[in-house]
Amino acid sequence: MKPKHLQGIGAAWLLFVPGAALAHSGVHDGGLLSGLAHPFSGIDHLVAMLLVGVWAAALNDGHKALLVPCAFVLCMTVAAACGAAGLGVPWMEAGIAFSVLFLGLLLLGGLRLPMRIAAPLVGVLALFHGNAHGLEMPASQATLYFGGFITATVALHLMGMLLGRMLVRHAWALRGIGLAGGVIGTSLMLGA
Repeated sequence: MKPKHLQGIGAAWLLFVPGAALAHSGVHDGGLLSGLAHPFSGIDHLVAMLLVGVWAAALNDGHKALLVPCAFVLCMTVAAACGAAGLGVPWMEAGIAFSVLFLGLLLLGGLRLPMRIAAPLVGVLALFHGNAHGLEMPASQATLYFGGFITATVALHLMGMLLGRMLVRHAWALRGIGLAGGVIGTSLMLGA
């Protein structure tokens, strides 16, 4: 195998490494790797982005289910740009914690909303996450960092959708994931 192929495999592998392994490794240089690692380095972002994908798949709305994570990524990107410009969202940390709790409750309750409601709802939740990403974005290599956290977010959504599709016929399993999200969200709310 050529070295270039090994670098590509190594970069792809980083998408699946738990954030804790990268959090203090010195990889956070403000560039692409830092952006890729960021969504994996906090349980709030990690769980919320996985839950978005699981819930989108649980809606069982075929290809339209992609509108849910697309709405999240679009709104997150806009909010991140605002954060990078120094514009903060009020109650950002509480909003992030609430998003985890709320997404968990949606799954726990087996709530299936029409896409015209589901996609904008998730988009609103994404504003808090995106703003946090933008405010934490280093000034140097911001474009690479930006691309990294968007790529990592899409990867987490796709992982969640894959898991949701595998479990779509097992409501008890989806509700279990929702319960776990609700518990995590509640603990985050208490900490926020």
